[in-house]
Amino acid sequence: MTKTILYLQYVPSESARRKLQGVQQYASRHDWSVNVVEDCRQVANVSRLLRLWRPDGCIADCAGVGSAFPPKVFKGIPSVFLNRSVDDPSDGVASVFHSQRRSAIAASKEIIRLGRSHFAFVSLHSRTAWSAIRRGTFAKMLSIHGLAPEVFEADIVAGTAAKVRIQSGLQRFLRNLPKPAGVFAANDTTAREVISAANALGISVPDDLAVVGIDNNKLVAANVTPSLSSVEINFTEAGFLAAQMLDRQMAEPGVRMKNIFFGPMRVVRRASTSPLKRRDPCVEAARERIIRDATAGITAADVAKLFPCSRRMAEMRFRAATGTSIGTAIHEARFAAVISLLKHRDMQLDAISDLTGWKSPAALRQYFKRRTGVSMRQRRKSDLPRSP
Repeated sequence: MTKTILYLQYVPSESARRKLQGVQQYASRHDWSVNVVEDCRQVANVSRLLRLWRPDGCIADCAGVGSAFPPKVFKGIPSVFLNRSVDDPSDGVASVFHSQRRSAIAASKEIIRLGRSHFAFVSLHSRTAWSAIRRGTFAKMLSIHGLAPEVFEADIVAGTAAKVRIQSGLQRFLRNLPKPAGVFAANDTTAREVISAANALGISVPDDLAVVGIDNNKLVAANVTPSLSSVEINFTEAGFLAAQMLDRQMAEPGVRMKNIFFGPMRVVRRASTSPLKRRDPCVEAARERIIRDATAGITAADVAKLFPCSRRMAEMRFRAATGTSIGTAIHEARFAAVISLLKHRDMQLDAISDLTGWKSPAALRQYFKRRTGVSMRQRRKSDLPRSP
């Protein structure tokens, strides 16, 4: 019998979309009908929604906001709270939390491995519990090495004048920060502000200032110059785990559930932490173009036009600085995009070649099998979380 599940998103976002994908992956295997209500900030009365849909169970994505969905509203309905605020009490409510500490450890290790002389933590969300945990974890990681971070914290507020003051303060902080330095930005939007401030000051990223963020929000990370290295959170797994927890609640009414924590999936390294073997402004521009447009069908000839020299000389300069050819760099960027899209279960396999710049689905399938030893379908199945 099909179960009706009501999925409430407090605010739509890239991470919210990935959490929903995890829920839908589980739902597709268990005969669930998932009804999604986006942007619940605009919903005046959640109780009325519950009376309208009469769901068998609910999943509420709180987006880290403690007041998003009061648990008492769901009384009598099996419910799981996804990504509640880290300072919410342990009140027996079934919850899937983001482990801020584990993600901060991943970012800290990425910064420390670069071997910089100085370090800084930057946040534009100083009043939030998650930012405090990330800052504290970074400080503890550095203390093991006898180091401590400089700290810049502010709070994003409405109004152009306030944002200008924050950016001006951030520029003063970066100007006075000893270099070379590694910067742990509390999230990707903060990291974008750090890179913008560094660019305005003429501070080289990553040579003078290496920057790492958290979230791997591609709309931010891949569209800032230089592109941003970031810790990718396993939000898809979070959604899957929440659905798994809800399934058990519906099967065993009244069972007391323990909180589950999800964490980082990987560090996605981009130009903000990857200094070239030998600095060459044209090579840097070429790498940025490849990161941005590899999946749009660009060719090595397109990239070579960024160099004020012959195609052959451009290839020589690129290889000397990066250790690989322009064509290989484009090819690798496209293949990385294929691997990323395979994680989206609702993405048709034949559509992936079009979205990643391959000539045809058949060409991609043949290359994938030759390179990995498995088919794209087999790789997708192996990447999916498994239910017990």
